[in-house]
Amino acid sequence: MNLKQGDLVWTVGVSWTGDIITCPVCNGTSKVLVKPIGTADSEGSAVVCDYCTKYPGWSETPGRVTEEWSWKAHVRKLQIDRVIITEDPEGQTREYHANVTSCSWTPLKESEIYPTREAAEAAGARMVAEQNAMSELTRRERVDAERKKMTWSARYHQRQVAELLKRVEYHDKILGKIKERKDENHSDQRHARPPRQHAPRSKR
Repeated sequence: MNLKQGDLVWTVGVSWTGDIITCPVCNGTSKVLVKPIGTADSEGSAVVCDYCTKYPGWSETPGRVTEEWSWKAHVRKLQIDRVIITEDPEGQTREYHANVTSCSWTPLKESEIYPTREAAEAAGARMVAEQNAMSELTRRERVDAERKKMTWSARYHQRQVAELLKRVEYHDKILGKIKERKDENHSDQRHARPPRQHAPRSKR
């Protein structure tokens, strides 16, 4: 791809983007009607909607919120402003600079440039699919890690419960033996002969 200054090209990138939608709480009015319990339907006072005014996400417009986040492709049409050619033993390397605004530019590699909008959109669709696959893999790894953590915790507590049950069983046996000994002692005392009574000696 041998581009020159002034050529128009297409580029594409992906980003985690949310859609700006109408606030589902106030329906875009940024006000919510609050009615005290026991009042008539027509009574009440309008207060500022907390959902879209305090937590608007990336939207700063009252009555609008940023939700439904997903990976999206963004296609741009740029004009080549400068061509930088670097030569080395392996050949030539071209880097292009394109105007983004009147006072800024961005470097572009040949692999990041597409001749038509359709080609850029197709590349963007592949990028979105790759990002979605990576996000799903990350989610599964996070779920698996949490599941392993919970499994380890459950096994730990199961071992602790088993150990405590063994200790309870042991002490219960000891208490049972103590009770048996007490019962035997009481039984022996009931069946024991009373001590012989000696008649007092008479004085001469």
